[in-house]
Amino acid sequence: MKKFGLIGFPLGHSVSPFVHSAFYEIAGISAEYKLYPVENVADFPRELDGFSVTIPHKLNIIPYLNAGIADEAARFGAVNTVAKTEQGYFGYNTDVYGFTESLRIIGGNLGGNVLLLGAGGASRVAAFETLRNGGQLTFAVRDGESSRERAKTLIRELLGAYPDRTVRYVTDINAGDDTYDVMINATPCGMYPNVHDMPVPAGFAAS
Repeated sequence: MKKFGLIGFPLGHSVSPFVHSAFYEIAGISAEYKLYPVENVADFPRELDGFSVTIPHKLNIIPYLNAGIADEAARFGAVNTVAKTEQGYFGYNTDVYGFTESLRIIGGNLGGNVLLLGAGGASRVAAFETLRNGGQLTFAVRDGESSRERAKTLIRELLGAYPDRTVRYVTDINAGDDTYDVMINATPCGMYPNVHDMPVPAGFAAS
């Protein structure tokens, strides 16, 4: 039996075992999928045949991937899927496909003024795709030193790739007269089981 799982911390919100087990059953695959709440990424379970990666390890798992990473993962600097191969661990980023396909289904457009909640690993795909599509990007982050520094670091990366784009961060989304065409939540707020939690004040609208 193949062994797979999800690493990250915390993992109380995840329904991944249910989803993956259902797919294995439908496809007739003999495999199991479990949660591995790993606070230190260096402690990821080596016995797995492959694993998914979530908050906060999508960036810091990369140094452990001795077989390399796919082009998409290199472009975004983040990995969410790891396969164990004969050469070692190889990383992929499938977030981009999920994100862009979801936008396509709802008719979303990243070419306008985009508000992105959070500047961590989960926001990287949305940020790079926004600039690739010609949009203007505003990060909304907490008013704390670590959050501001994380936003500044990511903004420097983004402008290094797209120097002609407009990118900034704010700690108060209600400040100023800005309106946004799209709002994207890249924070853990609202994840299961706290599905009623709001990452923005009640009544806030993107535009």
